[in-house]
Amino acid sequence: MNLYISARVRTLAIVALLIATGALPVKAGVEAGIEASVQTRGDGKLIALLLELSARHPRIVEQAGELASRLAAARYSSGRYPDPNLGVAWSNYPYKKDLRLIDDRTPMTGLEFSVSQPIPFPGRLSLESQIADVEARASRLRLAIEKNRIAREFLEELLDIRTNLAELRLTRDFGERMRIALEAANVRYAVGKANLAEVSAAGVRQARFQDRSRALEGRLQSRYRTLRYFLADSSVAGSEDAPEEQTPGSGMEPVVALLAAKDGGGNAAEPTDLDRYLMRLRSRTLEGRASVATESLAVALIELSEDRRAKEESLAWMNYLPDFEVFAAYRRRADIPDDPAAGEDFMSFGFKMRVPLWSALSNHAKLEAVQEERRSARFAGRNIAENESRIFDAARIDWQTLEDRLVLYDESLIPRAERGLEAASFAYESGRGDFDALADAWDALYALRSEGLRLAADRDRSVLAMAFVLNRILPDVSAEAAGASEGGAQ
Repeated sequence: MNLYISARVRTLAIVALLIATGALPVKAGVEAGIEASVQTRGDGKLIALLLELSARHPRIVEQAGELASRLAAARYSSGRYPDPNLGVAWSNYPYKKDLRLIDDRTPMTGLEFSVSQPIPFPGRLSLESQIADVEARASRLRLAIEKNRIAREFLEELLDIRTNLAELRLTRDFGERMRIALEAANVRYAVGKANLAEVSAAGVRQARFQDRSRALEGRLQSRYRTLRYFLADSSVAGSEDAPEEQTPGSGMEPVVALLAAKDGGGNAAEPTDLDRYLMRLRSRTLEGRASVATESLAVALIELSEDRRAKEESLAWMNYLPDFEVFAAYRRRADIPDDPAAGEDFMSFGFKMRVPLWSALSNHAKLEAVQEERRSARFAGRNIAENESRIFDAARIDWQTLEDRLVLYDESLIPRAERGLEAASFAYESGRGDFDALADAWDALYALRSEGLRLAADRDRSVLAMAFVLNRILPDVSAEAAGASEGGAQ
């Protein structure tokens, strides 16, 4: 079993590498990865779906394009240097042999070739290159954040659908029970053992369950439409129906299968694929020591922003420093008849320096702007670090609170409500109780079970919130491969 998992993880890793290097098209790679995960343990199909979502969704492709642009800009900046200048000039200066003020009567008419090389002040280009590199690293972090964000939104949508499906099944079940109670009330009324008020109350309660079922059905179709946003180009979930024949739930069967509980052969059903993934996500998030300061991508991104502002400030200071230029020129003078000195060539070499005179008068404004941006980034860093810690701590407290409440619901409140319903049913059937007491017992049990479903969804959302802060929502293929290899070696 462990060897099989190791092979599957290696296959997914190889496919991901081929996609990243461009050796394998995204669609073919995703299909190969999904094919490798068809016969896998629990949450393999969900992992394949998440990997596909994080590789081909338009939001990810857009961010990946920005990263490619930033990387190209960084490569350009790292190898950039000012181009040399080539010059050709022809001159014709006044020439008179009897000009008394000029001792050297060498003719000045001729053709000059020159070359010059600008030399920025040392460190200026390296700072520009470092800024471009920081921008590329920040773009890579934004891509990772977007992958985690879209995976979180997708999993939260699955949680909503799971809760909606469970609540719809519960509502339909109680609605069927109320329908049977209505029929019983009609029979009792026909034989004179019940009054019309009892029949009316049963009919109203059944209608309320029907209305609730209809509302849940509409909400479920809305959820399916939202889910299609994530799976529009997915090879895992899709529909071959014509567009005019599609419904919001068309083609969602493979995804809904991830939420379907399987019969474990006993009283309890096996966990669904989503349940398995959330349990593994919870163990990765809660077990061990989590460090928001070192694992949060938002914190890392704002730290890069502050680093960039610091480099931009250093670059602004360099505007007070000069730039240089070296040049060389060769002058070929024209021949003049009857002038024995004509045609003598000469060369010249020189050094120029740009004096930051006028630019220095206005550079203080630019420097002040960069300093304010750096100060702002510093405070933003403190705020984001504190906010990320707050979100993580609050989500952890919420998770523990909801977990305790769910234990209370499962072990105390729901069993008591079930016993209360049994007692009310026995009293009603034996003629010692009225219908209102039975209906109240049904309503109490329905309310507790519905609330329990929503509590479970909120608990799992708190896990996703913590995992998002720590950048752990997406499957850790490398960790799985290492664990599977160790298991196979044993």
